[in-house]
Amino acid sequence: MLSLLTQINWLAVAVAGIAALAVGVIWYLPPTFGTRWGSFVKRYTGLSDDDLMPTNFPSTMFFWLLGFLVNAIVLAILIRGMDIGNLWDGILLGAIVWAGLGLTISSWPVIHAKQPAGLWLLNGAAFLLIQIVIVTILILWM
Repeated sequence: MLSLLTQINWLAVAVAGIAALAVGVIWYLPPTFGTRWGSFVKRYTGLSDDDLMPTNFPSTMFFWLLGFLVNAIVLAILIRGMDIGNLWDGILLGAIVWAGLGLTISSWPVIHAKQPAGLWLLNGAAFLLIQIVIVTILILWM
């Protein structure tokens, strides 16, 4: 398993992580889905618009990027370990990871804490798109 780490194109992982961050930022901008996301979060949490603004934007982006990099590393390991070489199989892998891990685990607040299902779906759609972007970059570049 550790040998898979030596087979990873780390530049591709870095580019995939940065691309995922860019997709996430665009997804959550007010003109795309940010306003809708904010209304769901405010209704669910009672936070104000000011509360939703990041207090330390560089730190917020750093931790978001770190999460995407971990996601890209895991997908790169799965791609190498499963010897996936074509884009469609990579996209299928991204969708399986999304459905089996992201979509199911992120449903817990909807089930147990009355989080709006719309918020869950909005975030889930973003995660699916990000998985597709990451695996596309990794498959085409690895």
